[in-house]
Amino acid sequence: MDLGGDQRRPVLVETPRRWVWPLIFAILIAGVAAGWILLAMLGRWADSLPEPTMQPVKATPAQVAAAAEAAARNPGGPRWGTVPVPTYPVGVDQSVEARVMINCVIQGDRTLGDCRIVEEAPLDRGFGQSALDAARKARVIGDDAVGERVQFTIRYLPPRD
Repeated sequence: MDLGGDQRRPVLVETPRRWVWPLIFAILIAGVAAGWILLAMLGRWADSLPEPTMQPVKATPAQVAAAAEAAARNPGGPRWGTVPVPTYPVGVDQSVEARVMINCVIQGDRTLGDCRIVEEAPLDRGFGQSALDAARKARVIGDDAVGERVQFTIRYLPPRD
C-alpha cells in the first residue's frame, strides 16, 4: 500500500513576466499626458482669439421707444427663414436662465443689421454678445419688412433632464 509519502511535489517554476500589462499602462499614461497637454494648448489658443466685430450697444430711451413702436406694428415678430440659435457664453454655467431683447434692422439680403440690446438679464455675463452673434446669423422671410426695425427676445433655458 502506497501512502504517497515518497512522491515528490513538482517544483514550482516561475513563469516569465508578461510584458503586455506594463505596455498597456505606459500607453494609457502617455495618452492621458497628451490629452492634458492638448487641452492646455487649446485653452491658450481660445484666449488668443480676436474679439468679435459686433459689440453690444446699449439702446437709448429714444431707441427703445422706436423699437416698441416697431414691435407694435409687427406684434408677431419677424417671420424667420433661419431662426437665431444662441449658445451659452463661454464660462457661464448652463443652469443659468437668461433673456436678451434685441432690436435690429432687416437688411436687403434678409439678414439683421444694426442690432442693439434693449434689455438683458442677467447683466454682464456675456448673454448680450451671444444673442448679437446669433442674430447676425439669422434670416427673415418676406420683402415687405426690408428696412424696418424688428424687436425680439432670445431666451437661454437650462437643458431639460
